[in-house]
Amino acid sequence: MPDFISRLTHSNPATDFWYSDLIGSPLFLLTLSLAAFQLSNMLYQRFNHFPLLHPTMMGAIIVAILLKYFQLDYQHYFEANQLLMFWLGPTTV
Repeated sequence: MPDFISRLTHSNPATDFWYSDLIGSPLFLLTLSLAAFQLSNMLYQRFNHFPLLHPTMMGAIIVAILLKYFQLDYQHYFEANQLLMFWLGPTTV
């Protein structure tokens, strides 16, 4: 196996530390939420407002997939996005 492939497949504790801190930070998770909504909004507009690509639904799906990929629990994500949930509450009622 070439050296660069073995470096990609083997875990390095020195780099795993900053990686897990970055991925688990509240700022990253808030940015993840906003970026997922923006991406889904762009798709929704690009495909002429196709109903199955509604930004709220697609944003939630994108976030769910990324939480599963990064192996983050929903409780941690929810706690990191409390400010966003606080401001979205009155706007949706």
